Amino acid sequence: FSVTPGSEVGGEVRAADGTIWRPYARAGVIVFDDNETSVTANFASAPAGILPFEVRGDFDQVQADVEAGIHVLTASGINMKLNYEGRYGEDSQQHGGSVKVTAPY
Repeated sequence: FSVTPGSEVGGEVRAADGTIWRPYARAGVIVFDDNETSVTANFASAPAGILPFEVRGDFDQVQADVEAGIHVLTASGINMKLNYEGRYGEDSQQHGGSVKVTAPY
């Protein structure tokens, strides 16, 4: 199992032209009770005598989890969302992001 406490802050700013800006940031930590995992598998059409095998791996037991982004909503109906997501451990890092634009037609 894992526990993921965190906090998020954000706000909303309205510009004179009607555009709404919604920035946000989130930070937390992920703590796993065990940092090892394993899977036992075998080949579907393996000849007789081929035994199942086990694949093992480990990962950081404690990881920082962050996200930041902004939503932009315009008066013309065009909306944009940009964000970054990151996870940082002692031995690993994961980074991701997205850009989404929608427009009426």
